[in-house]
Amino acid sequence: MWIFVVLACATSAAGRDIWFSSHKVKHLSAPLRAWGLTTGAIPIGFGILLVTGVSEVAPHFWSWFILDCFLMVAAIILLMRALSQGPLAQTQPILAITPVVIMFTNPWITGEMVSWIGWVGVGMIALGIYGAQMKKIDTDKSAWQNFIAPLKVMMTQPGIRAKLGTALIYAITSSIDSICTKASSPAFYIFIESIVVSIMLAAIVMVQRSRVAEKEEIKAKNIRNIMIGGLIKGNTNMLQFWALTLAPVPLVIAVKRSSILLTNGWSFFKRKDHEYNWYRISGVCLSVAGVIVLIFT
Repeated sequence: MWIFVVLACATSAAGRDIWFSSHKVKHLSAPLRAWGLTTGAIPIGFGILLVTGVSEVAPHFWSWFILDCFLMVAAIILLMRALSQGPLAQTQPILAITPVVIMFTNPWITGEMVSWIGWVGVGMIALGIYGAQMKKIDTDKSAWQNFIAPLKVMMTQPGIRAKLGTALIYAITSSIDSICTKASSPAFYIFIESIVVSIMLAAIVMVQRSRVAEKEEIKAKNIRNIMIGGLIKGNTNMLQFWALTLAPVPLVIAVKRSSILLTNGWSFFKRKDHEYNWYRISGVCLSVAGVIVLIFT
C-alpha cells in the first residue's frame, strides 16, 4: 500500500518542480514564490481537515512543530532559488542525497531503524538517480572521472548549491514530519504548518517589497500562477504525510525521490536539454530495481 502512496507523491512532487521552474513563475523572487507555494497548500489541508476533524495532539508535537516551521522557511526559499537558477536536469540530482543522509539522521531523531535490505534499496535508488543525470561521456577520461564529473559541476553552480541546502534540510524535516504526523494527524499538521510558514514567508516578502523593483511582482496573474503550484504542493504534502504513517522515513523519501527521474523525463521530452547514454539508462534501471527491493523490505 505505502509504495503506491509514495509513487503518487513523487508524481505530484515532480509536477510541483516542473511548474515552479517554468517561465510563468521562475522570474519572480524566491520568497514570493515560496509564499505562494505554501499558501496555495492551505485549502488542501483545510478541506481534508473538515472531513477528518481535529485529532488529539500529543504534548511533544509543538516543540518539533516550531523547529520544523523555521527549517521549512529556509528550505523552501532555497528550493525556489534552485528552480530558477538552473535547468531541472542539472539541479534535481542533488536531491538524491536526502535519503542517504536520512539513513544516518533518522535513527537519532525518530528512533526508526531500517533493515540492511532497506539500506541496499535506498543506496540503489540514490546511486541510480545520480547515474541517470550523466551527460555525454568523455572518451578521453576514465569511467570514474566521467562518473564524478557531474558532482564537480554541481559544486560550481549556484542553483546546485541552493538545492544542496534544500536536500540537507529536508533530511531533517522529513524525520520531524514523521514525528509530528504521528503526534497529531496528516491533515491537521499540513494545515497548521502551511498557515504558520505562510505567515513567516509573508513577513519576508513584505520586507523585500520595500524595494521598488519587487513591487511589480505583486500582480494578480503572478499570484494566481504561484497559487496553482501551491495546490500541487499541498497534494504532495498530504500524500507524503499519509505515507509516513505507513512506512519508515528513509523508505518513503527514497521512493519519493523518483520524482527526479520524472522531472528529467519531462526535461528530455519537452525541454530537450539532455541526451541518453549508458550511464543514464543504467541509472534508471538501478533506481527501479531499488524501488522493487524496498517493496519487499
